[in-house]
Amino acid sequence: PHARVADLAVAGKAMAGSQGRKKSWAKSPLALSVMASNLLVSWGVPLLLLHACDYIAQNAPDDDHRRDLDAIDAFGGEQEISTAFGKRGMKTDFFDLKTQGEEGDILSMPGFLVILLKVLQLRIGGLLIGGPPCGSFVWVNRSTSRRSKTRPLGDSSREYVRCANSITTRFVLLSMVALARGCEILWEQPGSSLMLDFPYVKFLALAIMPIAWGKVRFPMGAFGHPNTKPTILFGSAPYIESFKRKMNARDKRRVQKNKALDKYKMVKKTINKKTGKVQVSGASGMRRSAAYPAGFANHVANQHQRLLAKKLPVTKTHKREVASPPSKAPYNWRHGQLKEIRDFLRHQVELKTYSPVLTTGLDWI
Repeated sequence: PHARVADLAVAGKAMAGSQGRKKSWAKSPLALSVMASNLLVSWGVPLLLLHACDYIAQNAPDDDHRRDLDAIDAFGGEQEISTAFGKRGMKTDFFDLKTQGEEGDILSMPGFLVILLKVLQLRIGGLLIGGPPCGSFVWVNRSTSRRSKTRPLGDSSREYVRCANSITTRFVLLSMVALARGCEILWEQPGSSLMLDFPYVKFLALAIMPIAWGKVRFPMGAFGHPNTKPTILFGSAPYIESFKRKMNARDKRRVQKNKALDKYKMVKKTINKKTGKVQVSGASGMRRSAAYPAGFANHVANQHQRLLAKKLPVTKTHKREVASPPSKAPYNWRHGQLKEIRDFLRHQVELKTYSPVLTTGLDWI
């Protein structure tokens, strides 16, 4: 079964690699540099993450040893970001459970290694953009998830809350790898989301704040969304302020017209037969609203193309060495549920398909 997991982890290709590749893996574009490794350690990431990066660098097929991706579109089921980048001649990849199954599941063993491989393939200045599932973080779900600003981890007795916590924690770790390798990150969330209060996201912000940390709020309706959809965008990209827009008269007319259509309704109200109280839940339009409008995707692609072409002002965004270590990581990263990855890597050591460079880390958890 472990061999099957390894195959899936690199999109169905065998990860064995030749002995020549084993000896020269440290020169691979996928390998972490000394500076990137030191930065990740100073940020307090689990050493297990560095082991996972080394495992991929040692075992990935020859065709995968490259850093040529301009962007990764994570959790974007409609792939609007990928489409917009592709139209401009930029190379992108996407990662989503809806379209890729297990290999697009960040909580599965192969899925996590797949997206980690993709992050390692981002070129310097490349973009990792994603909106981790927000269902348990938004206001309409708060009575069930029990999340609040003072209790951002929510009701951990509920499986979907635990899964959301793990997804978000793992995406924080992936974001840190991207940043340490000189890439940019952007996270997108609905305006009512409490994800910014999530302990690991706050830790991420604290870690990169000395480098570059931006946050803007704007209506996605200003970019062509059928609803107003207040949105939060945060991350390291130096062009983040360019998203700060207001809806014009045409946008407002479009949104007002859509309010009368059932397919765009975000919430529905029902009466609880037992209590007689009004209950609010997500309507059919809420899931549909997660898709990025083309106007937003095009703006991301245009701005990032300018960044890669060095047509935007150079900031300290790429000077990763200026970062200062934050306080100790919250909860020792246990909400990432990384035990399966640890066990997998231990087994690869036993099979002699992975030669650890680090002498510690595999005993973690």
